Parts: sequence; structure tokens; C-alpha cells
Amino acid sequence: MKYPVFTFILISALLFACKKNDRFAVNTDDININMHFIRFDQELGKEDTVYTKVKIDSLQARYSGFFQLYTSRVIKIGVPGEKNFELYFNRYITDTVYCQVYDSVEQRFSTTQLYDNVIRNGFKRYHFFFPEQNIPDIYYMISGFNESVVVSDNILAISLEDYLGINHSFYKWLSIYEYIRNNMYPDKIPSDALWAWLQSEYPYQSTEQTLLSRMIYDGKILFVLKQLLPDEPTQRILGYTQQQLQWCKLNEKAMWSYIIENKHLFSKDLLTIKKYTDPAPFTQYFGNESAPRAGAFIGYQIVTAFMENNKDISLSGLLNLTDSQDILGKSGFRP
Repeated sequence: MKYPVFTFILISALLFACKKNDRFAVNTDDININMHFIRFDQELGKEDTVYTKVKIDSLQARYSGFFQLYTSRVIKIGVPGEKNFELYFNRYITDTVYCQVYDSVEQRFSTTQLYDNVIRNGFKRYHFFFPEQNIPDIYYMISGFNESVVVSDNILAISLEDYLGINHSFYKWLSIYEYIRNNMYPDKIPSDALWAWLQSEYPYQSTEQTLLSRMIYDGKILFVLKQLLPDEPTQRILGYTQQQLQWCKLNEKAMWSYIIENKHLFSKDLLTIKKYTDPAPFTQYFGNESAPRAGAFIGYQIVTAFMENNKDISLSGLLNLTDSQDILGKSGFRP
């Protein structure tokens, strides 16, 4: 297969540092939100005794709304009251691997205050820009490597064992691919959490179902996420390494030309769209040395240009726009 010609020269990241958009600067000191951070992992881990029905009922009463979500959707053992639930629950929290994971999590995250503060400030900005939207409570949990972030109603649950560090022995033991491990480090928690919340509140709903509409959607979510977490490095927001971000910046024009020349922009072929936007080691159309999810990066660039050229559009207004061709046209995007 022939790939377009790309340059791989690395240059200083400072050349591409994104400037903060003063239009979206917010003083979070003046914003109050009702938000709680619950270490559910420590709640389970501190117990040595068997969980009887009475203790399970107590858990369910104290963590109403989350406990059944945790047992049914996360660790998938059913809900209290079902046959053998107590047996399955006790087996889970006394399992040798679970105990090893708990010890590793407790060692790495004896406190989550640093991440709590970043998440809280992100949701303060979210409340400022989206005052009608709900603010979730944050639950830290151990999911058995099932789901990194789970969203439901007013709950946002984060699996701490998925953020122990890219070279943790658990990940190698589980044969987790390197491109996935690259985002399994503690500082990724806030951006993953708010990204999941934004996608839950504003899911992809396009009548076009084209590569362009998917790129614009991803770009909108990433742009808003960057405004909610303005101090987070751009590569972290995008889920990239610094080298991958540099590659995208250097090859932006070549990627765009390839998409246009191969008539992919308005393609509705699901496989084509996934090759540009799904997590992977690289973007297949651009070769093994390319950055992954190049379509999302281009979408982010288009939306950034659109917001720079349309200063009357709010963040909530942006997320409610559905015409991707109109956004592209009004962006003046010229890589």
C-alpha cells in the first residue's frame, strides 16, 4: 500500500504550544458546586470480614445509586437480592488478584487530592459554561480492569487500577497493548473523567454519519475539554505523546490533502471512519510512524479555527451545532 509522503523531523514543542483562549478564562474561586469525591475502593478494601446480607444492605444504603451500578455493570455479578449475590460478592473482594490490585492502588493513590482538585476545577468551569447541566459525584473504584470510566445519571466512576503507570507489571501481565498503556498514568485521570462526562451528556448524533461529521464531533468534545482543563497539556487532552502531537502538527497539510484527494471526507463507510478516529497504534492510512486518531486531531484543528473565527459562539452553542459542513465552511480551515 502506498502512503502519502510525510515528514518525520521533530521540532521543538514550543513552536506548537496552544495559546489559552482568554475568551473562555474563568476564575474558579468564585464558583461553588456541590460535588463529592468517594473512595469506594478504600471502603471495600478496609474490610477483613465476610460481607453478610446486613453489611451489603448497609453498603447499598450508603452508596445508593452507585452500588448496584458497580455490581451489575462494572464487576458484573448481578444486584443485591439475586440468588448467590453474597457468595459472588465475597469471592470477588477476597480474590487474590483483587487483593494485589487493591494493594497497588492503595500504594499509588493513598490520596487522590491532586486529581480531585483538577477535576473539581474542571467541573466548576463546566458549571459556568453549562449552568443547566448536572454535576456528578466522583467515585473511585477497582473495576477488575473492566472499564476505566463509567458514567450514569449523576455518577462518574473512575477505575484507579487503570492509572498505575504505563509500565506497571499488571499491564504487561495482561498483555495490554502499548498504545493503550501510553494513557494509563495518573495524570490522565482528570481529562479522561471529563471527556467521558462530555461524551455522555453530548453523545454523537449526526444525520450525516460521514468522516467529516465524526471528526467535527470529536473536535468539539476535545475543544471544550481543553477549555475546561486549560492547564492540561494539549497532548494529554488528545491522548497523545509529545512526539505524536509533533507528528500531527508537521503533517497536518499532508493528511488533509490525502483525505480530500481520496474522497474520504464525506465517506459513510464505517471501516474508513474507524481507521481515522478509533484508538490504535497509528492511523492506518498514514503509515506505521503516524500518530493514532489523526481524524480526531484534524477535527480539533477545524473546531479551533471555527471558534477563533466565530467569537459569538458559546461552548454550549458549539456542542449543539449539528451541521459539520457549515462548521468546516465557517472555520476557514487551511492547514
